[in-house]
Amino acid sequence: LATRTTLFYFGNYFAAAVGSLIAAGILGMPFHKNWHPWRFLFMIEGCITIFATLLLAIFVARSPENPSPVHNLFSFFSKREERIMQDRLKYYDSKPSDNSDVTPITLKNIFKSIFLWRNWLHLMMNFLQIAPYGGLQLFSPKIIKSLGFSTVRANALASIGPFGLCFFSLTAAWLSDRYKTRGLLMLLTLAYSITFAGVLQSMRIGVTKKWTMFAMITMINAGVGTAQSLNNSWLAINSRRTLDRSVGLAMCVMGANLAAIAGQNFFKDKDAPVYHPAFVAILCFYGVSILWCSGIMFIYYSINNRLKFEFGRFGRFFRGSLRVDDESHSSEIHVDEVSTAPEWKYQF
Repeated sequence: LATRTTLFYFGNYFAAAVGSLIAAGILGMPFHKNWHPWRFLFMIEGCITIFATLLLAIFVARSPENPSPVHNLFSFFSKREERIMQDRLKYYDSKPSDNSDVTPITLKNIFKSIFLWRNWLHLMMNFLQIAPYGGLQLFSPKIIKSLGFSTVRANALASIGPFGLCFFSLTAAWLSDRYKTRGLLMLLTLAYSITFAGVLQSMRIGVTKKWTMFAMITMINAGVGTAQSLNNSWLAINSRRTLDRSVGLAMCVMGANLAAIAGQNFFKDKDAPVYHPAFVAILCFYGVSILWCSGIMFIYYSINNRLKFEFGRFGRFFRGSLRVDDESHSSEIHVDEVSTAPEWKYQF
C-alpha cells in the first residue's frame, strides 16, 4: 500500500523537479518585446494540459462493463477479451463478500470519523513534517542563487533535489511494504532530514564552499517530503472502516496543505541570504516530528498489547463482538474499536 500511495504522490514530486527545469529553460530563452516570460509559462502549461487531456481521451475506458475508450473509434481489447472481462466482473459481483467494514455515509458517521483520535494524530504528523518541505520547495532556487549562481542555473540545479525525492520516496515505500514497518521508516527519513537541516544551519555563505553548500541543499530536498506517503499509507492500513479511511486521508491532505502554507512563512526576506531563523524553525519542526512519530508508535504498540491480553482472556474476536465461552454459558460483549479477526493488529 505504501508503494501505491507513493506512486500517487509521485506526480507532485516529479512536477516540482520538471517545473524547475521549465523555469530555467524559459528564463534562458530570448524574448520578444511583446512576449514576456509569464506568457511562455502559460503557453507551455496549457500545452501540457491539452496533451494530458488527449491521453485521457485515448486511453480512458467508458466503464468497467464497457472497456472500450470513450471515443469508441477503436478498442485495445478484442471482442473475446472484452467478454472474458465482463464475465469475470459478473462472477466476482455474484460472490458473497464481507462488507462488515462498510459504514453508511451519514452526517453522524462522518463527524464520528472526523473526531476519531487516530485521524488527528496522522493529520498533525503530516503538518509537522511537510511544513519544511513547503518552504524549501519555494525558496531553494533563491538560496542556490545567493551562492553565486545565475538565475537560470539556480533553477536548473534546484531540480536535482526533487528528482532525488522521487527515488528516495519510492525506496522508503518499498522497504516499508517489504518489512511491514511503518513508524521506523518514518523515523529514519525524519532523522535524515533533521541531520542535513542541522548541517545547513551551521554553514555560512561566503565561508563554506558554494558547491558544498549546494550539495547539502540538494540532499535535504531529496528527503524532505519522503515521510508524507508513508504517513498516509500508515493511516490507511490501520483504518478498519472505509469511511474512517476516506475521511482520515482527506484530513491528512488538509494537514499537508496547511503545512505548505505555514512552511512558506519560515523564510523571510530580512533573513536573506543565510535564512538561519528558517533553518532553526525547520530543526524544531523535525524534532517535534520525531517525538510525535515515536508517540504514535507507542500508542499502537500499547493498543496491540491490550488487544492481545483481551483476546487471551476472553476468547476470540468476530465481527464487532467479543465472544465469551465458559462452562455455564456463552455470551457476547460488544467491542467498540475492534471489529476484526484475532490475527489483525495495528502496524507500527
